[in-house]
Amino acid sequence: MLSSPKLVQQPSYFHSYPDSNRYASNDIWRPPPNDVDLRQDLTTTASIDNDHHILLLVKTSADTIWTRMPLHFLTTFTKLPNFAIYSDAADSIAGYEVYDVLANVSSDVMNSNAFTAYRQARMMRDQHSYAIPSTDGLSKLDRFKPLHMLLHAYQNLEKHNWYVLLDDDLALFPENLMDFVSSYNPGAEIYTGFPLAAFSNIFAGEKAGIAISHALMKKAFGIPSAAELVQQYTETSSKKESGDYLVSKYLNEVAGHSMDYDLADSKFQHEPIWAMYFNQYNWCKSVIGVGQSHPRHLEVLWEYQTVTKDKKKVRYVDLYNDFIKPYLPLQAYVNWDNFAQSEEYSWKADGMPSSIDQSKPYADFSKCVSFCENQPNCLMVRYDPYALQCGISTSVALGRTINQADYQRMDKEIDQLRQSSNTFQRSYRVPGEEIISFWFVDRIRLMRTQIPCDRIYRDARKEGMINGVYDQIEGWWLRAKQKFSDNNPIHL
Repeated sequence: MLSSPKLVQQPSYFHSYPDSNRYASNDIWRPPPNDVDLRQDLTTTASIDNDHHILLLVKTSADTIWTRMPLHFLTTFTKLPNFAIYSDAADSIAGYEVYDVLANVSSDVMNSNAFTAYRQARMMRDQHSYAIPSTDGLSKLDRFKPLHMLLHAYQNLEKHNWYVLLDDDLALFPENLMDFVSSYNPGAEIYTGFPLAAFSNIFAGEKAGIAISHALMKKAFGIPSAAELVQQYTETSSKKESGDYLVSKYLNEVAGHSMDYDLADSKFQHEPIWAMYFNQYNWCKSVIGVGQSHPRHLEVLWEYQTVTKDKKKVRYVDLYNDFIKPYLPLQAYVNWDNFAQSEEYSWKADGMPSSIDQSKPYADFSKCVSFCENQPNCLMVRYDPYALQCGISTSVALGRTINQADYQRMDKEIDQLRQSSNTFQRSYRVPGEEIISFWFVDRIRLMRTQIPCDRIYRDARKEGMINGVYDQIEGWWLRAKQKFSDNNPIHL
């Protein structure tokens, strides 16, 4: 007669909700969250915030977390080590929990069509499927995140003086952020960032970072009804209302506080480095971050901070000198978009006339340039010969080259308008109709001589002469590129 086998108890854990929806998995080998600390020690010897002044609330998603977040652990978080990461799926990275910020929406919203992709991802997780679920459709849920992030952070995490909500593609300048918040009292109610306008309101855009003081967080999210109100605001909102707009709406209606846009003073900005606008108003001001940055740009800007740390503050003028000025051409650039759009004149805006008035700025490139030249503060031009559009600007931006996909995207509307009109014989762009950009470099330099923080203030000769021995004038790198071969190391 066989004896009963000796039972072997395998070390394992059964995770019930809510622990089952935490970290990267709920596998049986994983101890309960409070039993072991999996978080990798960060190299925080360079930390500038050891007193819990700032809590970063980083908004990521299942489709960007693995391309953007790892770099922040090697850069941003080494100087600002107090952070919380929020996504549309429970996860973990370097042992740090990534909170599923959508887990607490109501059952009605959870079962709606908008959450189909989210439910499928949760189902695959619960079935222990190791296939990576599709992230298609999750980006549409972004508007639900910011308010739930702020609520969770205030009610569940250690209290801080400042709560800074940002997207995972914001390249922060930590010293500038610390300097900014240190200028204000967290005991005062403050809500600020890059001002945007929608629905007759001004609100702070999350792509540039949103800063909220402890006092305002307490007033807005420290009340007993906060969770119910957050549900109400996010779930009754329209699809046109973005998450950062809902933050403003909530703070205004629940806490009676509108955006303090005067405090931002151009320091928050949401454009990538090549689309940033530089002008006499922001030239001498510090920059808190560069928005919509590719992971490569996150790294480049981190290295830039390291190399220029003796400057203490990174200002617009610094970014112009190092990222824009060397590559700003003296001649027109074809197939290049410099985003000149302070004012725009076009065939479409004129009502799509059947014949083109040749006196209009959009009639041809030379007319557009002449029109800008007649405006005393105009610094650059963007001309689209296919759309018949002339854009001018009183700011400077470098811009970028345009590829075929860009043209296909921007031409969809104008293709249809040309097809429905009797003005043109065709409704598609052909070679020779590429967008053209031009900069009035002499005017840009004149503006610089009038700004006290600029190196050529009152004396343009300080940057030498074009093609001279010491040529540091706009476009100097382009000229040096023609003069010297790539394998000839020089330091100008």
